[in-house]
Amino acid sequence: MALPPQLETADPERATIVLCQFMNVLAQDARVRAGLDAWWERVWARLPPHATAPVAAAALWADLDGDRALVNSLVERDLRLAAYDWLAPVLHFQFYASSLGQEILVSEPQHAVTRAPFERATHYAKRDRVAKNALWRPVGYRAPRNDEADYARDVEWFCAGRIQNPRVEEAELARAWASTHRRHSRSHQTSVHRGITRVERILDGIHLVSHLAPLRPRTGRLLLLLADSH
Repeated sequence: MALPPQLETADPERATIVLCQFMNVLAQDARVRAGLDAWWERVWARLPPHATAPVAAAALWADLDGDRALVNSLVERDLRLAAYDWLAPVLHFQFYASSLGQEILVSEPQHAVTRAPFERATHYAKRDRVAKNALWRPVGYRAPRNDEADYARDVEWFCAGRIQNPRVEEAELARAWASTHRRHSRSHQTSVHRGITRVERILDGIHLVSHLAPLRPRTGRLLLLLADSH
């Protein structure tokens, strides 16, 4: 069974908030939803009828190499985000959490809470063939309300302008934003570009580390934890 991926960053506070918002937006992408469905079908096919809890839990990791290949293909070929070395293992962990109907908490070690045991069986194996995307939540940091809204807006712009297929031009994003704020779109185009660049810089600064890897100088560790959905 794979351990949850651990991440490191020089800006753990902003990275925690942006990562959660980014993963929540990315989960709505049709390509990611299709990837979750394909992964869940693979798990479902490995479940024998009337599987016990230990058998159902083991089925989630019974073909780890094949599941990783599926998620790697999603990240590299479909999303074209291979530059993010952390995204494939993080998405795989998200799929796993989704099968359990759980949330993912992102936290620095000092803010960590007890995570749910990995041995519990999937809820959906007994009642539904549809896994629902896990919700991401930061732990230990709460941005001021205006900052939180700015981060959310910037992440939406980044996903629309850099990841969505087809991508939305920055000028179009600025016009849409200006139309809701009754301002000239030219001034907003600068804001859109700065917002996208801000998110790019934070996501580029996140790196995958092994479970026991020492911290590099001036970095912080981020843990991914599981918790029951509210």
